[in-house]
Amino acid sequence: MPRPNRKVRNALAVMKIMTMLHLLPNNERGIRLPVEKRLQGAAPKKMIGPVPEVATQDHVVPTRDGQQIRVRVYRPELRSPTVLYAHGGGWVYGGIPACDHICRRLAHQAKVAVVSVEYRLAPEHTFPGPLNDVEDALGWMFAQGRQGTRLFVGGDSAGGNLAAALALRLRDHGTPLAGQLLIYPAVDLTATRPALLGYRGPGMTPADCQLVARTYLAGADPLNPEASPIHAPSLEGLPPAFVLTVEHDALRDEGRAYADALRAAGVPVHAVDVPGHVHGSLSIPALYEGIDEIYTAMCQFLADPTS
Repeated sequence: MPRPNRKVRNALAVMKIMTMLHLLPNNERGIRLPVEKRLQGAAPKKMIGPVPEVATQDHVVPTRDGQQIRVRVYRPELRSPTVLYAHGGGWVYGGIPACDHICRRLAHQAKVAVVSVEYRLAPEHTFPGPLNDVEDALGWMFAQGRQGTRLFVGGDSAGGNLAAALALRLRDHGTPLAGQLLIYPAVDLTATRPALLGYRGPGMTPADCQLVARTYLAGADPLNPEASPIHAPSLEGLPPAFVLTVEHDALRDEGRAYADALRAAGVPVHAVDVPGHVHGSLSIPALYEGIDEIYTAMCQFLADPTS
């Protein structure tokens, strides 16, 4: 089995030591930090590498509960196609800066508009709050004249969960989507799969997965399809899906199982499984080989999701 390359192993080792020395919070402590400190920025530039220049506009979007969230529109001059993007971070971390380079590269390379949503984080805003925030951003997009656009939903990790759940919700509401871009998504918040519980590789541990899922759900039923899309009674009628999984990831099994379940339901699926990568590899792309090929595959999907 391929191992992560030396740069990745060194970065993971440094992060582990910093966490042990309390220079970085573990998840138990991190979740208790003020939300301002959990709105993480991007990784250091040397871990990201070159990022294309893309025009952006930031907006404040009203939510259904009378509050506000922030969105950033990449390539606002384009009306279609558009990707509504939700960042990762286990529903408890992250924000627009954390996935800025991902959105810039998608916008630049795929020649699409991207709308990045800074949904509110758990434990202050638990299920289905973040999902509602992403849907409210979609409503704002429609109010801005994007009702007739060729629309994709997408996200990484927890954001992939929100994208998959939103695709289910929009299917049931009769709102058409061109596709769903799911990057190492969390789709089974029961967190009881043998492959997850037995994972001993680098990156997220089974305990990490269980903690963030428990924090996000806050007592809600993990079998609810809007929390765990893989447990939906039917996946028929969902839009075409791009599902990215990586070798060293506690979520790999559920991502691959979701791709299989979508395919069995008659949904066109483009599944990519990347050897040697650790969960979150797109967030620190300079450390990995094969990143260009991943973006090429995603851009091909956005150009023609049914091929």
